[in-house]
Amino acid sequence: MSIDFNRSSTPASNQYAVWIEDMDGNVVKTLFVTNFTSNGGYAEREDSIPTWVAHAKPSDMDKTRIDAITGATPSTGTHSYIWDGTNDDGNIVADGTYMFYVEGTLYWSSIVRYEGTVSMGDTESSTLDVKAVYTEDTEQNRNMLSNVTADYITEN
Repeated sequence: MSIDFNRSSTPASNQYAVWIEDMDGNVVKTLFVTNFTSNGGYAEREDSIPTWVAHAKPSDMDKTRIDAITGATPSTGTHSYIWDGTNDDGNIVADGTYMFYVEGTLYWSSIVRYEGTVSMGDTESSTLDVKAVYTEDTEQNRNMLSNVTADYITEN
């Protein structure tokens, strides 16, 4: 997955997460989440990547798990995240359909969530469809996350 991130200078922004869920809505693996939110910022600012917080339940994660998925707010630029087909415990997931998400807090309660599906077990590489959903129709920080693309690559 590739994401263009444009770091904002406004408060209550710049938070995002990248994760995979099964079709029942269970988080399979978090690939990245910004440090502020994952380390308790969700309690201070409830609008900070609320879907990831509700699904991943960082309050139930131990420090080791949080440390493995978090990072400082990235610099402006293109960032790539790769799901290796494993779950949070490092086990290969079963073949089937999974959802991938990129959620970003643009400005206070203004959120964007990019989403799509991937079918694990497919034998051919492909570019995956990615759809953006915005919670508010505002231009404030609308370009914080853009050009989100995802590819399914098989090993030959």
